[in-house]
Amino acid sequence: MILKIYVLIALGVLLPKEYVVCYQGTWATYRQSNGKYDVNNIDPFLCTHLVYAFFGIEESGELRVTDPALDLGENDEDGYISKFNALCLQNPTLKTIAAVGDFD
Repeated sequence: MILKIYVLIALGVLLPKEYVVCYQGTWATYRQSNGKYDVNNIDPFLCTHLVYAFFGIEESGELRVTDPALDLGENDEDGYISKFNALCLQNPTLKTIAAVGDFD
């Protein structure tokens, strides 16, 4: 019986972890009515990884914030990037990831 428990523990360590990756398209905040979805709606315990979309790419290769008022905030209010990363304070095992792309 003890041997079986050790085997199960070893298998649990060797088996890959399960990941639930969620994607936050920041443009959803501009939708009307039931389609509106923003960082404040995210439950930080539903996903293991959260992807923040999008950052752009400058010609120099540097990252570009695509919606400064939303992403960085304005009038002393935190932007979505800060709010998004603050979800890790509620769930310390949560990983946040930045999606990089460009529409230009």
